[in-house]
This record gives sequence, structure tokens and C-alpha cells, in this order.
Amino acid sequence: PGRQTRSRPLPQSSQQHHLVAVDHGGARRIAQQRGDAVAIRSDAGETLAHGLAEYDALECARLMGHNSAEHAALLGYAPRSAVVHRDQMVLL
Repeated sequence: PGRQTRSRPLPQSSQQHHLVAVDHGGARRIAQQRGDAVAIRSDAGETLAHGLAEYDALECARLMGHNSAEHAALLGYAPRSAVVHRDQMVLL
């Protein structure tokens, strides 16, 4: 059993949200919802990958600075071990 391939492609969305590191106040201003297409960018602004968010913006703010093993305890659930799981990501 090797790695499973995606049964459907990632959505091609012109309404992509950007995944950014923000404080709690900033998270309230971002409309990122779970399942949204996001762009992962370097500090220099270069787009490195596209993927699907496993957490919304407020959840991301709560998870910042914590190990993925703590996600379930912090939120009461943990759908994936990362904000954008590698199975839901396309490197550019």
C-alpha cells in the first residue's frame, strides 16, 4: 500500500485566500474557512504551494505556537496534523 492519489483535483479558484501568520485580532479580519483554497507563501512573498485549509482563521490563531500533537486538546477535535496537510497540497 503506497500513498493514495487524489480522486479529484484541487479547485482552481481565483478567489484564493492567503495563509498568513496573524495575532488573534488579525485572525478575526481574515475570512479563511475550513476547506478554502489557500496559497502558502514564503517570507519574501513567493507562492510555494496551493492547498486546502483544514482549519479556519480563528482556529489557526489558537493553534499558532503549539505542536500538532496538541491540536485536539486545544480545539476539541483535530481533522489533520497540519493546517494544510501534504495530501491536500500541490507544490509549485
